[in-house]
Amino acid sequence: MTLRNSHRLPLEAGTYSVSVKIDDMTYKGSSDTTLTIGKVPLLINADTTTKIYGEEIPELILLFDSLLGYDTKYHIDELPTISTSAYDTSEVGLYPITLTGGNDRNYNITLQNGILEVKPAPLKVIASDIEVNEGNQIPELNYTFEGFVNGDNESDLDKKPTIEIENESLPLIPGEYTIKVSGAADKNYTITFQNGLLIINAVTGIEDEEGNSLIQIYPNPASPNQPFAIKAPQNATFEIFDVQGNKLFRKKMEGETENIQLKQGLYILKFLDYPNVPKILVE
Repeated sequence: MTLRNSHRLPLEAGTYSVSVKIDDMTYKGSSDTTLTIGKVPLLINADTTTKIYGEEIPELILLFDSLLGYDTKYHIDELPTISTSAYDTSEVGLYPITLTGGNDRNYNITLQNGILEVKPAPLKVIASDIEVNEGNQIPELNYTFEGFVNGDNESDLDKKPTIEIENESLPLIPGEYTIKVSGAADKNYTITFQNGLLIINAVTGIEDEEGNSLIQIYPNPASPNQPFAIKAPQNATFEIFDVQGNKLFRKKMEGETENIQLKQGLYILKFLDYPNVPKILVE
């Protein structure tokens, strides 16, 4: 590049020929020289980032240090390629984010790789609630999962859950018991547990002379917002009284079971064909 009587200089890196000529009434002369503009050092980093196990790989970002003036990444002639060895389904761990290539006429580019961290996904193990009547066999304890990703299931866990009735003593009497689930572990999941509830309803009944159950009332005590059931022979007639002896209603069994709902209080159940009189408590 030749400059004649001008202060304009090149702005981009490179080597330029400069010619200076003076043509004046007093002074005359010229000179040729070389102007070298060096490249500026530029560090390009791969931004360290994270993702949860099972999520998509996030956008990988380039970070620029020491861009001059109004330069942005869009002024770089050739941006580096950024990639990672991790996939959407990669397990928990650290994975390199790698930079390759990159070139610019004004910058000497240095590349610095980054790290993608895959963190565990949340997983909840939930013990299923159970409600049975006194005397019935307690069904198999069970649990469910919330949060599996990547098509995983229980068989993929490093350690499977255990489930039990907490402080179990046999036989179990009517009441409420905690169903405890615990013990599961896996490197790809942060596992939490939700215990369940076992309810054993007390059954009040009337037996015949041989000890066979003729009439059952469950649950007893009952809840005001939950009906209780009366199980009795079909066509048997029963009456319900309050504790003051007032008859509330009379009904004949149309099937094997009748569902009754009462307000809070103590009630007396009387079957006309059977002498025993159970009490019903609604708490």
